[in-house]
Amino acid sequence: MFFRAYASGSIHDFQKRLLDNMLRLKDETGLSELAVPVGIFLVLDRHNGGNDVGDELIRRFNLLDAESRDVIDFFFLGWARPQGDSAPLTFNLAAFQSSRDALHAAGIGDFGGYADLFLFDAWLRGDRIVLDFEKALHIDLAEAIAAKRFASIGGFLEGLVRAAHALRQDAALQSGAIIRISDKLGLATAKQSVLDFFLDKWGKVIGATSLLPLATRRVGPAVDLADI
Repeated sequence: MFFRAYASGSIHDFQKRLLDNMLRLKDETGLSELAVPVGIFLVLDRHNGGNDVGDELIRRFNLLDAESRDVIDFFFLGWARPQGDSAPLTFNLAAFQSSRDALHAAGIGDFGGYADLFLFDAWLRGDRIVLDFEKALHIDLAEAIAAKRFASIGGFLEGLVRAAHALRQDAALQSGAIIRISDKLGLATAKQSVLDFFLDKWGKVIGATSLLPLATRRVGPAVDLADI
């Protein structure tokens, strides 16, 4: 069963889940090149130095899982459900540190220290899966809340969900193949960046006067999934 939010205990688990999703999309679509949007959350728990922002994100994990509208996959690195899908999330500091170190070694941007979100496109190109951090979005959520770029984590996640829903509606109405929603997996696929479409919808949802910048920038190199 494919959930839209994953509690990925380790970077290896992230690799396996994303690889499986992409290969299934390849089989379903018959495409040798496609892109899907991916989000990585780096969130510390309270016991290991986290704050209210991280607490709220984890409390809302199930909401994000249920309502991201099958458009974008979110991975919470260092978090797991060892007792099954209905159990509370648990934090593993060693898994979190190894995941963060693996991203850092691959040249991915800095961790703010409490709760960060990286949004980027994952590309299937032939037999390779490439994570495009050349054009990505990095949000230090604790800093953004402190600077009042958005009022609350709840409002931030609601904007994500509404943007995903708007993108899904657009994909359903399109007569071309710019974006499509996988029949079996529920993921957006395209031959060009899905993240650009998603950020456009998100910007319209939160309004032009928002102080939250939604422009992509380079947060690291394009990285082969197998090399992380």
